[in-house]
Amino acid sequence: MRFGRTVRRLKLLPPREAGGAAVELFVALPLLLLLVIGVVEYGRAFAFASTIAHAARAGALHGAKNTDGGLGPSVDYPAIKKAAVEDGQNASLVPADVTPLTFCRCEAGGNVSCTTASVCGSYGAPGVYVQVTVSKPFSLVFKYPGIPTTIAVSRTATIRAQ
Repeated sequence: MRFGRTVRRLKLLPPREAGGAAVELFVALPLLLLLVIGVVEYGRAFAFASTIAHAARAGALHGAKNTDGGLGPSVDYPAIKKAAVEDGQNASLVPADVTPLTFCRCEAGGNVSCTTASVCGSYGAPGVYVQVTVSKPFSLVFKYPGIPTTIAVSRTATIRAQ
């Protein structure tokens, strides 16, 4: 009698699902890992681009501070490159990655020669600008289908010399 009662109780229990969680884990784990790796790669690329942008800004700021502020700027391009390289140490920048440029522009929007005493009409003397472009390739850790393993990152900063 006791045996029959035990069998009836066992029939009321739900069927065994042993190993179901392991199968779900093995199906979901590769997708979760791919998602986490993608987020980490994106974060690395964002930090790299931010470092490049800050280096360009530091170089342009150094150049804008160290011009004569008038026509015919005396700009020390090696010092601008050095300032950008020092600020971009996390990106392993070298002076060849930095391209400085100076130019003069009227407030009305036209570029003019910095060496002549050209006047911009009623706007007065032209402004001297320092522009620094930093370019460096970013390498991905993993290879993704359809995405190149290196991505060119370039940032430009332009600051007016006062």
